[in-house]
Amino acid sequence: MTSEESLAKYLDAYQLTPVPRAGCLELDTEGRPAEATAREIIGHFGLSTAQSP
Repeated sequence: MTSEESLAKYLDAYQLTPVPRAGCLELDTEGRPAEATAREIIGHFGLSTAQSP
C-alpha cells in the first residue's frame, strides 16, 4: 500500500476482523512518537536494536 487511496480500496475489498488473544500486543500510536512505539515492540518481542556499523 503506497497511498491512502490504495489502503481505502484494500479495506473496502476485504472483511478484516481483529481476533484478540492472550499476549497480543496492542499499540496506541495516535499522538505518540514512532520511536516510542518501536521501543515497545522491541521490548514486547524481546528483540535487540540494530547497531550502526
